[in-house]
Amino acid sequence: MRLIDDLIELACLRARPLAEYRHPAWQLLCALLILSVINSASAENFTGPLPARLGFFAVFALLESVLVTAVLTLWLRLSGWRERDSLWPLVVLSSGVQALEPLTSWLGEAAGQTLSGLLAVYSILVLVLGVARATGMPAWRVAAGVVMFLPLGAMLLAVMLGAAADMGWVTLPVAPADAN
Repeated sequence: MRLIDDLIELACLRARPLAEYRHPAWQLLCALLILSVINSASAENFTGPLPARLGFFAVFALLESVLVTAVLTLWLRLSGWRERDSLWPLVVLSSGVQALEPLTSWLGEAAGQTLSGLLAVYSILVLVLGVARATGMPAWRVAAGVVMFLPLGAMLLAVMLGAAADMGWVTLPVAPADAN
């Protein structure tokens, strides 16, 4: 299947021109759904029922990919990029590295957290280099677009986690009381 081949190629930091990343929307949505199932299976603090858990992670993955695509497209267009092809397939495929995240639970806590952090950095690297090579834009410019997305991504996560906590689906950590 071409989608899986493209995912593997991107994970190996090999990207083609953007016009070659044409996948039916249903395949990309299925890829996001599979990633959502994997992420929901490893979410220890999520205590809600299974349909709520899957729905939460599916909606988050979809919104995150759409927002990353919108921010990067706007940023690159402001920087002179004029292609008409969508970045969304490339953004979805670049997130495939995150599917390895649950494997970190097999390691000890310290090693698992270290590897998890490295996977997060590698996932960003895959996105930045993939978009840069596929669009012909400089990697630093794409990286700046990703950095511009980070506050928006943090707000999306905070809003979604807040909503899930209000519904009793997730238990958020409570800050310790001040000793004064």
